Amino acid sequence: MRRLMLSFAALALVAGACGDDDDTPPAASGDPTTVTSETTSTTSSTTSTTTSTTAPTTTAGDGGDQAQLEESCESPDGFTISFPGDWDAVSDCGQFGPAPLDEPAPATDERTGVVSAFVDPVAFEQVAEPAPGDGAREETTIDGFPAVRVEGAQEAEGLYPEGTAYVRWLVDLSEVRGDATLFLDTYDLGYDIAFDQAVQVLDEMAQTVEVSDG
Repeated sequence: MRRLMLSFAALALVAGACGDDDDTPPAASGDPTTVTSETTSTTSSTTSTTTSTTAPTTTAGDGGDQAQLEESCESPDGFTISFPGDWDAVSDCGQFGPAPLDEPAPATDERTGVVSAFVDPVAFEQVAEPAPGDGAREETTIDGFPAVRVEGAQEAEGLYPEGTAYVRWLVDLSEVRGDATLFLDTYDLGYDIAFDQAVQVLDEMAQTVEVSDG
């Protein structure tokens, strides 16, 4: 009987030992095998600013500020035209330029002014056709009359040296004068003002022309 009880006791001890081997003890606080991982995600935002600049447009003869056309002249050819306040006009309103302006010699083609203006009894269709030396052309109107603006350079030796640059306006006066054309022009003849400035004044003067009905 004593042996039987000892056998049961031995078996109990063996079973307890086996149970202890299967259990895994919890990790202690601060155990080096325990790793805590923390991830932080940051999102960056970039703002882009675009500035759009519009370049100013230009017009024919644009050389700076507009001229102050404070004076006017009534031509015996039947038109009125304005010109800068610091310019002069010859007696028949045929030429204009910075004051003082000399009168051209009578019955000659002498040019003392920067801008000339005159009416010629010739058909507009004849003189408005492209000519040697003509370059850029623009069809428009002046005081309601058909007109053309021409830029070019003297192609051959003539009234002015070969290669002389010019800008010319021709206005069709056939509605009120029959075969007649108003000429407005400037040539690069080495005046005291720059040619592009002369062109600007010419273009502005052309816009002031008023043609009489007679």
